[in-house]
Amino acid sequence: MQKNIKIFLTRTLPKIVEKEGSNMNKQLTNREKEVMQYVCKGLTNKEIGNTIFISESTVKRHVTSILEKLHAKNRTEAVYDVMLQEIAN
Repeated sequence: MQKNIKIFLTRTLPKIVEKEGSNMNKQLTNREKEVMQYVCKGLTNKEIGNTIFISESTVKRHVTSILEKLHAKNRTEAVYDVMLQEIAN
């Protein structure tokens, strides 16, 4: 069961962020979508920054913007919103 959850979180959720026609796809900038894909994989701000070659503080600004646009209180809630988007579509 845990293996299936890990597969869902690391493979499926990031693809949902990019899904054409989703509200999330329309709300977020390309960079925010890229950051959100890594958030869904469970990476920290520092790990995301190192992966996409931006500073940790820039990642933090993107995450803050994502949370505001999704009306999420934290990263976990944002990931949950991504999951709900998939179920709704």
